[in-house]
Amino acid sequence: MRILTNCFCQIILMFALIVPVLPVSLIHSRTHGVIFISTYRPFYSVLEAIRKHSPSCKFISISSAAVYGNPEVLPVSESSKVKPLSPYGWHKHYTEMICGEFYTYFKIPTCSVRIFSAYGPDCANNFSGIGFRK
Repeated sequence: MRILTNCFCQIILMFALIVPVLPVSLIHSRTHGVIFISTYRPFYSVLEAIRKHSPSCKFISISSAAVYGNPEVLPVSESSKVKPLSPYGWHKHYTEMICGEFYTYFKIPTCSVRIFSAYGPDCANNFSGIGFRK
């Protein structure tokens, strides 16, 4: 198999493993580890492939407003405090940090875009993460 190098100028990655209801106990369960690995392995693999084979490629990660938790001030801005409340919000925050690391250490051009309520009417005003309950 031949690996194609410098073929892509941009990659947009948008995915997340969503569980309908994420109980608070999920943070301490084995399921949390499965979700964690399922989220980061493919995310890291894409960035690592860019680093090795197409380092000038621009990587755009679709993040989430869930990184803000329950914002103290509205409207939320990029400089608002990041305080995730759910595993989903934390996972999105971690992917943003991974992007930052790939830029800092390998100069891979990365960008994270925080989407607000992009999918359906039931997501309106949900800053804490999909299906999370206090």
